[in-house]
Amino acid sequence: AIDLEAYIISAINLGADDYLTKPFSLGILEAKIKRAFEKIVPSDLNLYKKDGLDFNFNKNTFYVDNKNIDLTRTETKILYYLIKNKFQVITKELLFDFVWGIDDEFIDQNTLSVNISRIRNKLKPYDPIETVFGVGYKWNF
Repeated sequence: AIDLEAYIISAINLGADDYLTKPFSLGILEAKIKRAFEKIVPSDLNLYKKDGLDFNFNKNTFYVDNKNIDLTRTETKILYYLIKNKFQVITKELLFDFVWGIDDEFIDQNTLSVNISRIRNKLKPYDPIETVFGVGYKWNF
């Protein structure tokens, strides 16, 4: 907050992305914070668009052939994890841990299969989720 040039230069040379001096407006502070987060998390990080599938995980909007589909929170987490690891086989255990947590002993193992089935039905006519029998699932699209 010290407005001496030497302090500002020193802070920037030490790795600071920005330096804010007093007095400052809340609008400027808000704009600088917003810009800093944009640098950390690019806006397209959680977007998936291919052929007729258009998913925005930031806004929680999902379209199949330009038609909005509703996904539950659980379905969204499963879909997100599969897409972020596309073309890789994801074990049922990894998906289970990501969606429900390691210590959640009250979730039936069949729940994952049911949710995958629901996602597949919502994504028709596309079939991007491959079942790797005895292991898990893979996003192939």
